[in-house]
Amino acid sequence: ADRSGLPFVSPKGDPPGFTHVVDQKTLLIPDRPGNRLLMGLQNIVENPQIGLIFVIPGTDTTLRVSGSVQLTRDPKILSQLAARGQPATLALRVSVRYAFFHCAKAYLRSKLWDPQSWSKEQQKVSFGIYFSTSQDEAQQIDTSINDRYRQVKKAVNGHGTEP
Repeated sequence: ADRSGLPFVSPKGDPPGFTHVVDQKTLLIPDRPGNRLLMGLQNIVENPQIGLIFVIPGTDTTLRVSGSVQLTRDPKILSQLAARGQPATLALRVSVRYAFFHCAKAYLRSKLWDPQSWSKEQQKVSFGIYFSTSQDEAQQIDTSINDRYRQVKKAVNGHGTEP
């Protein structure tokens, strides 16, 4: 949350095990190149309190963690958090205040992991319409974002590096 308490959610993800458990009260989470928006990181500088929810595909139970966070650029830690041959660009060191498993009711009700319940229509998000009033420019933004996503998917599958 920022200094006024307004929360900002920023997803993190990598292969299983990407969050390193240092000890019973400390986690290390890598930060990687993303959308180049820094709101979450700015909020950490302003207000080091953090809430996390760990979601594992196919698992209905989530893990909730709360505590405080510090940013680190320690090269040893960034190297330890490497993925796909690239060190993390930054790491979040979380001091855990509490952690608990959350019941599965919401996921069970939503059928989140049941592909049969998913909409047959693919929902397409356009970022361009939020950043431009020009239809042509909005399309260029969306094309650029989709190109980056394709590059990331290739890197995740072992073909090249993330942009």
